[in-house]
Amino acid sequence: MPLFLKYFIDEIIANRNLSHLLYFSIALIVFYFIKLIATNLEGYFQYVFKEKTFISLQQYVFSESLKIKYLFFENNNTGYIVSRIHNELLTLQGLFGDFFVRIFMEILIFCVGIFFIFTFSTKLSIIALSILPFFAFNIVFFTKKIKEKTKISQEEYGKVYGFFYEYIEMIFLVKTLILESFAERGLKKSLRSLFVVKLDRTLWSNLFSSLTAFIGGIAPVVILYFGGKEVITGSITLGTLIAFNSFLAFVFGPAKNVLNHGSSLASCFSSFERISEVLNLEQDKKSGVDINQLDKIEFRNVSFGYENNNVILKDINFALNRNESLGIFGKIGSGKSTIIKLLIGLYGNYSGEIVINGINAKKIGNIFSKVGILPQDNFLFSTSVEENIRLGDITKAEQDIQNIVERFKLKKLMRDSSGEKRILKYGGVGLSGGEKQKIVAARLVYRNPELVIIDEGTSNLDAESEDIIHQEVFRVFRDKMIIVISHRFNNIVRCDNILYLKEGQIVDCAPHHVLRKRYDEYEQLFLSQKKGYI
Repeated sequence: MPLFLKYFIDEIIANRNLSHLLYFSIALIVFYFIKLIATNLEGYFQYVFKEKTFISLQQYVFSESLKIKYLFFENNNTGYIVSRIHNELLTLQGLFGDFFVRIFMEILIFCVGIFFIFTFSTKLSIIALSILPFFAFNIVFFTKKIKEKTKISQEEYGKVYGFFYEYIEMIFLVKTLILESFAERGLKKSLRSLFVVKLDRTLWSNLFSSLTAFIGGIAPVVILYFGGKEVITGSITLGTLIAFNSFLAFVFGPAKNVLNHGSSLASCFSSFERISEVLNLEQDKKSGVDINQLDKIEFRNVSFGYENNNVILKDINFALNRNESLGIFGKIGSGKSTIIKLLIGLYGNYSGEIVINGINAKKIGNIFSKVGILPQDNFLFSTSVEENIRLGDITKAEQDIQNIVERFKLKKLMRDSSGEKRILKYGGVGLSGGEKQKIVAARLVYRNPELVIIDEGTSNLDAESEDIIHQEVFRVFRDKMIIVISHRFNNIVRCDNILYLKEGQIVDCAPHHVLRKRYDEYEQLFLSQKKGYI
């Protein structure tokens, strides 16, 4: 357009050339039509690039997050983790979708502008470019500041998101304990803190943008002064000055935009660092010795404690062979579930040795494929009951599913009132605790693992349903390995041996009837629970 404008002023207007004016107008229409097509193509390809990049990024980060050691998720608020990953990805979407494309275009336009202004006037070009170092100082100074402020604001936003997630997740307690006012005060405090840090970041960003605009506005004024003198003295034509001033926008516009992008780039760098912190956490091992079946599990002088040196387990020694069942009994907090988390590799920072089939457990590949757990908390996904049993494994025939459904009396849960497959809501909302546990137990039988672990997994069932599940588990997996964790005797008395835990240490490991004779406390606990059942 500056070239068109120069030709229009210096050739057509100056020479009063009417015939060229018609061709000039037609050329301009064609030019704008080409620009229309190019603009639409640019928008289309930029959107495709942006969204495909974002989808790939989401898939990668989600996949890598699932590999992080379990202890990280146990020690951090779920809402905070989700916020940290999701919001940082949204910020990075702007980086990959807009920044790189825009920077390429700005550099291209800048180079075109530099070429033409030097073509028109070297003297005016040097005067104009002498202002650019101020732009450079601007970006170096402010980018660092904005990056720091952005990181702080993103941390605060993650806390607010985590607050929302936590209180919605615990809505039952909020209502039953009348915690609405308490929750509102907590939210107000979190939002106030977020407001303060975001205001600080906004003030720095605005100062950065306004200084950039000020520096960019000085250049045309300087050029008008020196360029006007050149036109008056006849060194250049009026059309050349106007074209030069227009091409100057090709230089300072991209430079200003790049500097403005510096603020966004600072946010993107901050998001990238925060995501990198998560992705660089210790991950589960990806390779190791493969084992076909479990024959023997041994704990040899295993001790475990958290980073605060709070010892949970001390000198744990026991063995479990194939075709055996082991009950782990102890009061709440005695370390029962911790033993299982060590066994399946969720905790790795322990002393001593866990040996599976004569191989150190740390050298074995993913042990989860050999283990099936009936947990105390029922994990159900927002899909059909059948899919919750299969969980992506479609290797078994439909008849196998039907047999399992019959065993656990789940037939009524498989279909809704219209006869369609029943789709569960998040967490199995609408089902009783017993129904949820039956589905999880059916999933366990469907997987047919080498080692079955019942971790207080029937505590929410009535006595009849609980007995059905235990009988089914012991019938199906009798020739494999079974571990039952409980502080209730009726769940563990059928085990071959019982590991009696007290304050993180093993008191003894023997059959139920032997422990009753050896330890008065054990006997009294058994009798008190038995009286409670009656």
